[in-house]
Amino acid sequence: MAEKVRIAVVQLCVDDRLDHARIRDQVRKQLRSIYLDAERIFLVNEVGGNFGENFRNSVEALRELGAEVVFCAILHHDDCAAERTGRRLPLEQSLADLAAFLSASSLTCPVYAGSIRTSTGEVTW
Repeated sequence: MAEKVRIAVVQLCVDDRLDHARIRDQVRKQLRSIYLDAERIFLVNEVGGNFGENFRNSVEALRELGAEVVFCAILHHDDCAAERTGRRLPLEQSLADLAAFLSASSLTCPVYAGSIRTSTGEVTW
């Protein structure tokens, strides 16, 4: 990334039933609805969609390459195996962890949360 690229970073669960292409399209539509543009949309994964190291490491590496973070989100999904085993944190906790990371990194951007219907890939913000 030689030039300043505007990026969105979205945290998802590791569940292989989640359709990343469909979710990425819906993130792009959400960005347009709030008058933002991102040249690249990164979907990062952790068990349960919890905020975690994959998000931190991705943002840090992309910023080192010159990226500008313009949007962040955490999306949980229904029928989540991690939730059934007690591994998914409450969405509010993940959002608080994300907010703390952004603040410590001196990043300001819109932060959204939502849910995904696993069977269809439909995102509700």
